[in-house]
Amino acid sequence: MSTCQDLFRFVDQLPKPIRAIIAQLDGEQSYSELTTICAELEQHGYTFDFYLDAEPYDLRMTLDAEFQEWINDGNVMVKDGLYCTQDAQYKNRIADLPSLYDYFFKNIMQQ
Repeated sequence: MSTCQDLFRFVDQLPKPIRAIIAQLDGEQSYSELTTICAELEQHGYTFDFYLDAEPYDLRMTLDAEFQEWINDGNVMVKDGLYCTQDAQYKNRIADLPSLYDYFFKNIMQQ
């Protein structure tokens, strides 16, 4: 899922636990309630912002959640103890998880 789309438009496609949390948004929340709901979503790898009138917007996966989804979708292999991106498995061996995270942010998220 891309961070450039407001996932509030695609709630029916989100995982069931996320939909259950979002169902708490009935349009009458205070800032405190929105902050609590947002914190609950963040435990599942999602977040959102809200306007001064307490209207939530920009539901999105956190970068860490997108990173994990990218890894788990078969985009990364471990070969000889090194992380390898599938698109460059023999040219681009990455030695550690922080370097892999940097690669993800620079090469995948910036596309």
